Amino acid sequence: MSLVPSVTELILAEFLYLQYEDEQKPIYLYVKPPIFTLCVGNAWGKAALLLAAGATGNRSALPSSTKMIRQPIARFQGQATDVDLARKEVKNVKTELVKLYAKHMGKSTEQIEEDIRRPKYFSPSEAVEYGIIDKILILEVVICSVLIFLHFCAIFFFPIFIICRYCTMKGAAKTVVLFLTLKRLNLSEHRRTCTCDSLYSHTSLLYSSYFRGYRF
Repeated sequence: MSLVPSVTELILAEFLYLQYEDEQKPIYLYVKPPIFTLCVGNAWGKAALLLAAGATGNRSALPSSTKMIRQPIARFQGQATDVDLARKEVKNVKTELVKLYAKHMGKSTEQIEEDIRRPKYFSPSEAVEYGIIDKILILEVVICSVLIFLHFCAIFFFPIFIICRYCTMKGAAKTVVLFLTLKRLNLSEHRRTCTCDSLYSHTSLLYSSYFRGYRF
């Protein structure tokens, strides 16, 4: 299951409920390895770290995605002592971040320190060479694109196929009756507002009626 906002909100809600139910009882969270990570759009900063922290061989990205690593960003204000304390804390965070980058990307801490002096962007192929991901999902994207194309063809061209079959096999009279039926179902309005399931149900009913030999 992907860590989309709805999933993370559900996890937080579960934690809050368990804490409300018993504040003293510990909460256990089990993560089953291996962890698969996939970059769909942009993985910048800590998102790139999460992407690289996946199991080796299971870190992937889409061809149009981008990755970027950088050092922590913070802004301080207040008296001199507070600014100095915040500065030290950011330096500690940077040190830990560099160690994690080096661990998951297979680089030395010195190279990571040098690379994150300024934000460093990676294309998918560059991310593979750097060690952020292991593979680029090209074949899967092609398959998904074909399935989406077939899905839309089934939605928009299946009713046209029914009309053509009625025109060819059953004559103009049944075509007129079918047109009135489609008009009653308000098919053009369905294309804009209804769900795919309801559209499939209407067209499947008409198609099954045709093959069963129903007389209008």
